[in-house]
Amino acid sequence: NNLGSGLRARYARSGDLHDLQRAIQVWEQAVKATPAGSPDLPSRLNNLGNGLSDRYARSGDLHDLQRAIDAWEQAVKATPAGSPNLPSRLNNLGNGLSARYARSGDLHDLQRAIDAWEQAVKATPAGSPERAAILNNLGSGLRDRYAQTREPQALEAALKAHEQAFNFLEARLADSPVPYKLGQQGQFAAVYADLVSARLLKANAAPPEAPALRRDALVVAEMTKSRVLTALMSRGLPLPPGVPVEEAAREAHLFEELTNLDEKALLERGATPQDTQVERLRMERREQVVGELRGIWSRWAKRGGELADWVALRRADPPKWEDLARLADDLGPETALMSFFALRDGIALFVLRAGWQEPRAFTVETLRGQQGDILQRLVREVHLYDRTDRRGETWDRLLQPLLAEALPLVGEARRIVFAPQSFGHLLPWAVALRRAGWQGRLVAVPALGLLPRLRDKARPTNGKALVAGNPLPTPELNLPYAEEEARQVAAMLGAQPLLRHQATKQAVLAALSDASIIHLATHAYFHGGSPLDSGILLADGILTAREVMQQRLEADLLVLSACETGIAGTLGGDELAGLAQAFLYAGARSLLVSLWSVDDPATAALMTAFYQARQNGADKAEALRTAMDFVRSQPRWAHTYYWGAFVLMGDWT
Repeated sequence: NNLGSGLRARYARSGDLHDLQRAIQVWEQAVKATPAGSPDLPSRLNNLGNGLSDRYARSGDLHDLQRAIDAWEQAVKATPAGSPNLPSRLNNLGNGLSARYARSGDLHDLQRAIDAWEQAVKATPAGSPERAAILNNLGSGLRDRYAQTREPQALEAALKAHEQAFNFLEARLADSPVPYKLGQQGQFAAVYADLVSARLLKANAAPPEAPALRRDALVVAEMTKSRVLTALMSRGLPLPPGVPVEEAAREAHLFEELTNLDEKALLERGATPQDTQVERLRMERREQVVGELRGIWSRWAKRGGELADWVALRRADPPKWEDLARLADDLGPETALMSFFALRDGIALFVLRAGWQEPRAFTVETLRGQQGDILQRLVREVHLYDRTDRRGETWDRLLQPLLAEALPLVGEARRIVFAPQSFGHLLPWAVALRRAGWQGRLVAVPALGLLPRLRDKARPTNGKALVAGNPLPTPELNLPYAEEEARQVAAMLGAQPLLRHQATKQAVLAALSDASIIHLATHAYFHGGSPLDSGILLADGILTAREVMQQRLEADLLVLSACETGIAGTLGGDELAGLAQAFLYAGARSLLVSLWSVDDPATAALMTAFYQARQNGADKAEALRTAMDFVRSQPRWAHTYYWGAFVLMGDWT
């Protein structure tokens, strides 16, 4: 049994099917060698079922799936009623039967799966970490039943199960430390996606309840995005008047300590493991700090009004419908909010405008692998653009029907504030919207709830600019157009640029903290395996995202005129990390970043046009649109590759 477990673990790392075959073989031997009444038999049968299920996932051979179901059924029968292992074995059986239903369409299999999950829920202790996944599986099975039978009670029961799974997770995440929060967000992303799906499905089935269901669906979609980043960015919020000085000072001291503890935990993500004793003491201290802060915030929130709103922002409460509606109203009729959300079997796009009592929601179904196909086509057709390839762009073909439905509701709005999610972070939405016929300006934010925090930041008044360019003028890394770009930008901003060997880490870091505009025309890279180790190449070393997060900036605008500066990787769920997120966390109000490896001369022309438009009075979003139009108008740069990579994130004013 242990040998099989080891071989399966190695298979999970290597993908070597030979390891999985051997694991199945030794588990088969273990089952045969185990006496019928042995307490070890259920776990060995369960492991055998898991191995066969893994092989089915690779081969699609229904014989493997049937044998896995047989093994799990035997494991369930052999497991005592009160065993703590019974829920997970029932859950496995439900998953196997559901997989067979997906192939056969036999409702008997689906009902048996639902029965197994219902038994698993009953057998699961109230506080068990398995509870959310089992409830979510039950909800998915009931939704499948509704899809086949259109029984209203099946949809009602599905929604109830998904909401129970969601509420269970939210209760555990409320005061959790950063590592746990990231892990849970990654493990249970499907819980949030399935709840959004269930609410939108019920909205279509029950028109009287639709407004509330769509509001709730948008709230769940947005609360999954950049939760840790949003919480850590709650520092620096000006406290409303009327709070006693000593109480305010104590809260500020505790909050600073909490921020430092969580920042340290985030920065250590993916780094060398820390001493477990030190980590335990840090966790204990965090619990004490959170407990005292919660007491202070609870007392302040009871006073209501402006102070209660401040507390909600300070403790990073998930956004409520009222918060999102207020944001839309504050931005006015010239701005439309869009929220993109990836479902397990489709894509959802929400639109919200000032004065609306509910968002509009649009969905499109995607088959397995189609979401990945969007990215593969984007890389092939745009990132790796070849002038000799005349096939055109097809990467957005699944998105265009969604945009065609949504854009009429944007109406007269000149601007879209767009909050992507999942693979949507990697897509050039300004390009997709232009191809759909929209001529406005796009601003991206990691989450709609983050925008008020960015807009409420105090604007710098010193007018200082930091400009650096071409720090590594070697034959392999020379960027002559970036150097000329830095000279021109510095001249327009009245600054002295750091060029070539002058652009050291020490020189850049020394000027970062009090610059109101920062422009870095350099090489950069995204580290997919460890996003916080993504970096900007300077004359004497690399400035990593991990190091950036330890800075405190006052920049109104930070431009990363380099490759892949807007790409982010996940730390868990939709908690992203990369250079853009690091600079937002450090304090920048807005960023101009790129989604792919850009062309040096085209980028230099785009940046010059951007700053010229700014000097002519355009806001940042308008200036980017003008610059993109200019580059696109040049025949040699007409392809998306040359003008579509850059994204404005944050405050556009």
